[in-house]
Amino acid sequence: MALRTIVQDGDPILKKVCRPVTKFDDRLGMLLDDMKETLLDANGLGLAGPQVGMMRRLFICLDDRDLPEVVPANYEYKFIEFINPEILELSDEQVELYEGCLSFPGHNGAIKRSKHVKVKAQDRHGEW
Repeated sequence: MALRTIVQDGDPILKKVCRPVTKFDDRLGMLLDDMKETLLDANGLGLAGPQVGMMRRLFICLDDRDLPEVVPANYEYKFIEFINPEILELSDEQVELYEGCLSFPGHNGAIKRSKHVKVKAQDRHGEW
């Protein structure tokens, strides 16, 4: 695995529409593994393809549902991978959270989002 450079504010790649992932191969697996390492190194919660210079429709997020309050040094972090994600449902109920973005350091703020979201996505092997 390798750390990837996180694309920063002002780079036009962040405003482009991503292409679907069509090849589910070792190269995709390596990208996802690199993104996990990069996300942990940056102390982030989520990272999308364009944020590491890849114009593909994918993102990963830290699965913090079982994360202990004090994380031991040898903790095995869990992630959720979303390849070609499609939003199927958004709840009307919203929550407001204080968030930031690794591509926009220092620009944090309160964001309203749907409390529940149903998403359809593929895994690294192409399975839905």
